[in-house]
Amino acid sequence: MAKNLFQFRNPLTFSGSSGFTVNNSGVNITGVDKKDFVFSIGQDVSSTSDVVFDQVTPDKIIIGSVDSTHIVWTDKSVSASNGTLTQTAGEFLNISGDLTVPNLTLTGEFLTDKIEAQLTGSSTIFESGSTEFGDTIDDTHERTGSLSISGSFSLNNFLVDEISNDTADDGGSQTALATEKVAYNAFGDQTPGFEFTRKKFAHTGSFVSSTTSSFTAVTASKVDTLDGVTKHDFIFFNKGMMMEYDALDIEQSGSILLLKMNIGSMGYGFDNNDEIVGWGKFNS
Repeated sequence: MAKNLFQFRNPLTFSGSSGFTVNNSGVNITGVDKKDFVFSIGQDVSSTSDVVFDQVTPDKIIIGSVDSTHIVWTDKSVSASNGTLTQTAGEFLNISGDLTVPNLTLTGEFLTDKIEAQLTGSSTIFESGSTEFGDTIDDTHERTGSLSISGSFSLNNFLVDEISNDTADDGGSQTALATEKVAYNAFGDQTPGFEFTRKKFAHTGSFVSSTTSSFTAVTASKVDTLDGVTKHDFIFFNKGMMMEYDALDIEQSGSILLLKMNIGSMGYGFDNNDEIVGWGKFNS
């Protein structure tokens, strides 16, 4: 009597895919014949194996034991369970894109092509060595201590390349600023002239004759760079009335200044009761 054979109405087949292989792939399993199948994934995945994946897309990666200090990588952040990330010397951490760090402490060198700060201030350090501070004309940049500049600087587009201490004052430079010493050597000797122009004193005259009144005073000393003293450096009054210059002249005679009047032009002369006052460049 023949044995009854059981056979699958719809044969069963196994097939592999990327990273997963099966021998006898695609062979129909009907249940009639014995067939051996071996499934493999291409590498050992035991707990002590070095497993390599072409691409992994997890929500996060925990490096280290979850029961001790560890690092957590997520889509856009890296954090440490103890709050501190440490980079071992000689190793490199490459970051592409934006990196937000609340606080960053560097104990070694920091090498970059460009640094740009925008939160508490606007400053840019370029690869060439140039530096740009501020972004608007109302920005204020404060420095405490000394400032050393080699080269030149521009103030409102006016170039300055030197602070000159050349007391000879013969360079003719249009890009040099003068020191206090240079300014003093150039203008300090003008003091006598300033004193001369400021001298203004009043004196009362004495009757000499109908045409002459005398003042016990001398005129201010003449300065080489200024004109000498003339009658136009004085104002003369007779009993409070100003006297006309056209009818007057002055003459220094030793320590006496003589005021001479042309009676024909003035229409009157001095008398013994007149009070003659002169105000102007008397020496004292």
